[in-house]
Amino acid sequence: MTPKPTLPIDAALPKLLDKIRRESALVVSAAPGAGKTTRLPPAILDSVAGAVWVLEPRRIAAIAAAGRIAEENGWKLGEEVGYQVRFENRSGPKTRLLFLTEALLLRKLLRDPELAGVACVVLDEFHERSLHVDLALGALRELQELSRPDLKIVVMSATLNAGPLSAYLNDAAVEEVPGKIFPLEIKYEAKAQLLRTGPEFTERMAKLIQRALSENKEGDVLCFLPGRGEIERLRGELSAFAESRQIALHVLHGSLDLAEQRATLRPDPSRRKIILSTNVAESSLTVEGVRIVVDSGLARISQIHPRTGFESLDLVRISKASGIQRAGRAARRGPGVVYRAWMAYDELSMKDFEPAEISRSDLS
Repeated sequence: MTPKPTLPIDAALPKLLDKIRRESALVVSAAPGAGKTTRLPPAILDSVAGAVWVLEPRRIAAIAAAGRIAEENGWKLGEEVGYQVRFENRSGPKTRLLFLTEALLLRKLLRDPELAGVACVVLDEFHERSLHVDLALGALRELQELSRPDLKIVVMSATLNAGPLSAYLNDAAVEEVPGKIFPLEIKYEAKAQLLRTGPEFTERMAKLIQRALSENKEGDVLCFLPGRGEIERLRGELSAFAESRQIALHVLHGSLDLAEQRATLRPDPSRRKIILSTNVAESSLTVEGVRIVVDSGLARISQIHPRTGFESLDLVRISKASGIQRAGRAARRGPGVVYRAWMAYDELSMKDFEPAEISRSDLS
């Protein structure tokens, strides 16, 4: 059993569990590093008579959370706690705490519209507002109103505009939990942000990573990039540099198989690492060893264009909330630093939150 470190959410658990027992829904706004994903769901088990399902935005997040909870509680993965994701199932008849992806819940609802035996559904990292999580929340709310008033709904996020969500859940209580406070230094570029990803972008990001490593003699680097193409080009640019300094160079994106994703997240105390990632590492995951974040400030999102009716994958600036999430990866286990590839002035034009995917998707 892995010893449990004390996390900020531990002190708030009695109050949160009391709310869950008495109310049908709860919104939990917990700062990065508070421990909401690994501490609240297993605690809920003792407060409800049935299974607890936790929805995660990505497969690797569901797997990592289930594994961490099993280690901390001395449980066998696949028994008391388990996970179900595409192509992989580690759960069984004894599993009461199940981590699964949002899309998988929608398929389960088609087979079992009543969610028999499920006492509580937790929607983690709700701020990402994927199409699947919005549909899942709507389906759960309808189920609760029509035939399962006993079903508990808990919505969790680190960065969240909680007011509209609380109103949608019949004025559900909103509980805020502070995160573990480690010093986080934020460094901005002297040049304006690049809104294109050609050779100049690749060169600038490579230099920023090299600068970060030179200014910080300890800790691994997590670099956020908009897509797989940018990752591969930057990997090529950095390969000789990393090899000459015996630095491990890894990539992380949704197209990797689970074994490769696990290998990237596995700690390597023998040498430093550079991890080139899309936004898959933005939330839900604690990447051990990372003390430095290098953020391009860009992402690729799918959105429909009303004039043409066609969807495209567009390069966009991230929101302020997304920037906070990314920066928080550097200070989960100790002091960290984030290098932002934009000027502080650029933040005046950044949106506070990302628009929900459902608002930019073709639902026909």
